[in-house]
Amino acid sequence: MDMKLSHHEDVRLFPSLGHGIWTVVLLLALAGAPFVLRGYQINNINNIAIAVIVAIGLNLLVGYTGQISLGHAAFLAIGAYACVLFIAEWHLPFFAALLLAGLVSGALGFSRRPAGAADGRTVSHDRHPRLRPRDAADSRKAGVHRRPHGPAHRTRAHRSVDP
Repeated sequence: MDMKLSHHEDVRLFPSLGHGIWTVVLLLALAGAPFVLRGYQINNINNIAIAVIVAIGLNLLVGYTGQISLGHAAFLAIGAYACVLFIAEWHLPFFAALLLAGLVSGALGFSRRPAGAADGRTVSHDRHPRLRPRDAADSRKAGVHRRPHGPAHRTRAHRSVDP
């Protein structure tokens, strides 16, 4: 296992100078690809780039946070549909259409209400009995009598005596 010994090693973008150089070479090759390759090959590169964007987003959600993604595919579909519309109807270049489709999908994601809020309001602590902290009056109504605990509330017989 590769252990990081310092914070600088942990937050470094590239583990070595070689990784950084090869990344720059790859980015330059991708930037020059439209001038050298044909349309079919560029289409394949675009599809691969879209799949990589989806995989990175899913990895951030599932891998780092441990959450299950229920809306990931839906927002991918919304973005794909918007991208096709921007290209076919408005005759925008691919990268401009991709950027706008991401903005459309993000705007739809932000416009949705939180889950469980059927009337548009979120569940607050004062309305929900399980989420509200109990006070002494609620405990007496429920028949629960709390005993104080901790070292300050123990009797002399319960305290430990040092020899």
